[in-house]
Amino acid sequence: MGLRRVFWTAPALLFATVVLAGCGGSSHKQTRTSVGSTGSASKTTSTTPSVKGLATVDDYTYAGPEADHLRVTIYDLRRSGPFVILDFGVVCVQPTSGFPGCTTENDFAPSQQYGASATEASFYRSGGVDLIDTAASKEYRPVANVAGRPETSVLPFQLPVSSTPALAWAKFPAPPASVTSLDVVFPNGGAQIPSIPISTAPAPTPRGVPAAQPAPGVQPADSTSTAGLTLPVVNLEATVGNPNGSETNTPGHSTITLRSDVLFQFDKSNLTPAARTVLAGVAARIKARATGTVTVTGYTDSIGTDQVNIPLSQARAASVVAALKPNVAGANVSFQAAGMGSADPVAPNTNPDGSDNPAGRALNRRVTISFAAKTLAPPTPPPAPVAPQQQPSSPTSRTVSFSVQDPNTGTTSQYQVTVGQLVRDGAAAVLHLTVSCQATNPPGGDGCESGFDLGGTPTVPPFPPFENASTLNLGYRSVRTASGFYLTDPASGTQYIPFYDQDGVPLASAVPENLPVGATDPVMLYYPAPPANVASVTVTLAGHKVQVAGLPLVTSG
Repeated sequence: MGLRRVFWTAPALLFATVVLAGCGGSSHKQTRTSVGSTGSASKTTSTTPSVKGLATVDDYTYAGPEADHLRVTIYDLRRSGPFVILDFGVVCVQPTSGFPGCTTENDFAPSQQYGASATEASFYRSGGVDLIDTAASKEYRPVANVAGRPETSVLPFQLPVSSTPALAWAKFPAPPASVTSLDVVFPNGGAQIPSIPISTAPAPTPRGVPAAQPAPGVQPADSTSTAGLTLPVVNLEATVGNPNGSETNTPGHSTITLRSDVLFQFDKSNLTPAARTVLAGVAARIKARATGTVTVTGYTDSIGTDQVNIPLSQARAASVVAALKPNVAGANVSFQAAGMGSADPVAPNTNPDGSDNPAGRALNRRVTISFAAKTLAPPTPPPAPVAPQQQPSSPTSRTVSFSVQDPNTGTTSQYQVTVGQLVRDGAAAVLHLTVSCQATNPPGGDGCESGFDLGGTPTVPPFPPFENASTLNLGYRSVRTASGFYLTDPASGTQYIPFYDQDGVPLASAVPENLPVGATDPVMLYYPAPPANVASVTVTLAGHKVQVAGLPLVTSG
């Protein structure tokens, strides 16, 4: 499998090698054969040793047919007035077979999903990088001007194989002064570097860089003006759940969703005995974190009329409020109950052919409890029992093979997934894995349909904001993210899906619409961190019954 190896350098010390998430015990390959090639084209390879910096991603691979292999070194993350500026360097280690250099058009292009322009004349902006504050569940994206173009350096359309890094920078909104480090994420290349320290010193001269390339844009001009600029700081949604309910947290707000089938009998508004236990857990969350008004809203499926469903949903919301109030004595909160009937479904009530969809209707029968939150805490699905202290267990295999058939064309894509490490990173857990296309049946075509097969929405209720939210546009390519992978705690049944932003875009690597046969794609995903007593989880790919059990959670550093 491909590695995500990071080199850390401390001043006046020899730098040490640390294997970050996704190592899986393999030895790193300085060079690798081109992917997706059917011929014997010659390879051009850089043998330059890693340039010293704060950290180096030694195997940055673009997710697509043009599978360039690059090295990215982080030199500095520094405050500059209302901004922080990331300085980094890029070396083309091995371009796609048959190409003279690495195509930075794809490798570091900013995401069109965020309204960014990817091109400027013959240069391409280095806007395909984000900063993550895992403790506050916030994502910092490059500052953009009035035209939506990110305030970053530009990189050549094609970067030749060279011993000299192309230096680049990207400007971001500054986090609060209390934030001293941020994760650096390159979604295009599946690369994640945790806990890069934020400095206040002037930009350093990168060490070990002979004859560093000058303009375009090695260093941005320091400025304190934000006039005409957009400073995108995005709240990330953390959702966990089990078959009985879920909780979604964003900074300053929480929504707990309970399935009505757990709380009530059919067509009734009286609480079941099991509901009392569930609501006791909800009350504890409200008492610890809520402020202001707690809104309880009931929903039904589409069976029946509004004349029946709206009063039923109102009565169910009122029953939940009546059960919660005695258990939050002393909390400075008030309650508001509402019933919406069959409005705002989170899943289809019918199948595409018009037939009944019982599973979808079950998800729509729900009660939500929403409130402003005093603190940001890891979400906890209210019905889940307290899990005992686990002992880490080693999976029998971290490599699984599976096939997916396209229901429209009948073409079968055969994959192999190798799961690396799952690393705790503040309030997040970061998973690295690799996906390779083994074959297609019938042979030929563009390869495995990875954009559809690896994305999608897990079964945790409620669904993320958009059913097709895993679609992400990078440049002119339509790609998706690997949002279909989720984690399960086997002791409690709790599921963890990737963080999402408010637009429904998951914090996960992009995957190509088609992955060529023989190609391997590195994947990175951010999840809400399971509680400290959860020592191992199961990794599952939604819809394809692919599981890797017993994956230990390890602590970063």
